[in-house]
Amino acid sequence: MVRFKDTEQRRCSVRRQWWPFGDYTFAGDTIGFLISLIELVLWPFWLAARFLGAPWTLVIRRSGDEPRREKVVGWEGSKQRIAEIVAEMQRPPDEPESRAIVY
Repeated sequence: MVRFKDTEQRRCSVRRQWWPFGDYTFAGDTIGFLISLIELVLWPFWLAARFLGAPWTLVIRRSGDEPRREKVVGWEGSKQRIAEIVAEMQRPPDEPESRAIVY
Protein backbone atom coordinates (compact mmCIF):
# COMPACT_ATOMS: atom_id res chain seq x y z
CA MET A 1 0.00 0.00 0.00
CA VAL A 2 1.21 3.46 -0.88
CA ARG A 3 0.00 6.39 1.22
CA PHE A 4 0.58 9.98 0.18
CA LYS A 5 -1.01 13.43 -0.03
CA ASP A 6 -2.33 14.84 -3.29
CA THR A 7 -1.97 18.44 -4.51
CA GLU A 8 -4.90 19.53 -2.31
CA GLN A 9 -3.21 17.95 0.75
CA ARG A 10 -5.85 15.21 1.06
CA ARG A 11 -4.70 11.81 2.25
CA CYS A 12 -4.70 9.19 -0.51
CA SER A 13 -3.77 5.54 -0.83
CA VAL A 14 -3.36 3.02 -3.62
CA ARG A 15 -3.23 -0.71 -2.90
CA ARG A 16 -3.73 -4.12 -4.45
CA GLN A 17 -6.86 -5.96 -3.37
CA TRP A 18 -5.55 -9.24 -1.97
CA TRP A 19 -8.83 -11.01 -1.32
CA PRO A 20 -11.78 -10.41 -3.68
CA PHE A 21 -14.53 -11.73 -1.40
CA GLY A 22 -14.65 -8.80 1.02
CA ASP A 23 -13.66 -8.34 4.63
CA TYR A 24 -16.09 -9.83 7.08
CA THR A 25 -16.08 -11.90 10.25
CA PHE A 26 -18.50 -14.40 11.70
CA ALA A 27 -17.99 -14.87 15.41
CA GLY A 28 -19.07 -18.31 16.62
CA ASP A 29 -21.29 -18.93 13.61
CA THR A 30 -21.29 -22.38 11.96
CA ILE A 31 -21.97 -20.94 8.51
CA GLY A 32 -19.20 -18.40 9.01
CA PHE A 33 -16.81 -21.17 9.98
CA LEU A 34 -17.67 -23.13 6.83
CA ILE A 35 -17.22 -20.05 4.64
CA SER A 36 -13.86 -19.33 6.29
CA LEU A 37 -12.79 -22.95 5.77
CA ILE A 38 -13.70 -22.78 2.07
CA GLU A 39 -11.77 -19.51 1.71
CA LEU A 40 -8.77 -21.04 3.45
CA VAL A 41 -8.76 -23.89 0.93
CA LEU A 42 -9.25 -21.59 -2.10
CA TRP A 43 -6.73 -18.91 -1.13
CA PRO A 44 -3.52 -20.67 -2.33
CA PHE A 45 -5.10 -21.31 -5.75
CA TRP A 46 -6.26 -17.70 -5.97
CA LEU A 47 -2.79 -16.44 -5.09
CA ALA A 48 -1.14 -18.76 -7.63
CA ALA A 49 -3.54 -17.46 -10.31
CA ARG A 50 -2.45 -13.88 -9.53
CA PHE A 51 1.19 -14.72 -10.11
CA LEU A 52 0.33 -16.63 -13.30
CA GLY A 53 -1.31 -13.61 -14.92
CA ALA A 54 -4.78 -13.08 -13.46
CA PRO A 55 -5.41 -9.33 -13.06
CA TRP A 56 -4.91 -7.54 -9.76
CA THR A 57 -7.53 -5.03 -8.66
CA LEU A 58 -6.05 -1.70 -7.58
CA VAL A 59 -8.10 0.23 -5.02
CA ILE A 60 -7.59 3.99 -5.10
CA ARG A 61 -8.82 5.99 -2.09
CA ARG A 62 -8.87 9.73 -1.49
CA SER A 63 -9.77 11.01 1.99
CA GLY A 64 -11.53 7.74 2.81
CA ASP A 65 -13.65 7.75 -0.37
CA GLU A 66 -13.06 5.19 -3.09
CA PRO A 67 -13.17 7.09 -6.39
CA ARG A 68 -12.15 4.15 -8.55
CA ARG A 69 -10.79 0.64 -9.00
CA GLU A 70 -8.60 -0.59 -11.83
CA LYS A 71 -7.63 -4.06 -13.01
CA VAL A 72 -3.99 -4.55 -14.01
CA VAL A 73 -2.32 -7.75 -15.17
CA GLY A 74 0.80 -8.95 -13.34
CA TRP A 75 2.68 -7.94 -10.22
CA GLU A 76 5.15 -5.70 -12.07
CA GLY A 77 2.35 -4.16 -14.15
CA SER A 78 0.41 -3.32 -11.00
CA LYS A 79 3.54 -1.88 -9.38
CA GLN A 80 4.10 0.38 -12.40
CA ARG A 81 0.45 1.45 -12.49
CA ILE A 82 0.53 2.30 -8.77
CA ALA A 83 3.55 4.56 -9.40
CA GLU A 84 1.72 6.21 -12.33
CA ILE A 85 -1.40 6.82 -10.23
CA VAL A 86 0.66 8.38 -7.41
CA ALA A 87 2.48 10.66 -9.87
CA GLU A 88 -0.82 11.58 -11.53
CA MET A 89 -2.49 12.48 -8.22
CA GLN A 90 0.52 14.49 -7.00
CA ARG A 91 0.96 16.45 -10.25
CA PRO A 92 -0.23 20.07 -10.01
CA PRO A 93 -3.39 20.70 -12.06
CA ASP A 94 -1.74 23.26 -14.36
CA GLU A 95 1.21 20.99 -15.21
CA PRO A 96 0.76 18.92 -18.38
CA GLU A 97 1.04 15.13 -18.33
CA SER A 98 4.52 13.81 -18.97
CA ARG A 99 3.42 12.09 -22.19
CA ALA A 100 1.44 15.08 -23.44
CA ILE A 101 2.65 17.03 -26.44
CA VAL A 102 2.38 20.78 -25.86
CA TYR A 103 2.26 22.95 -29.00
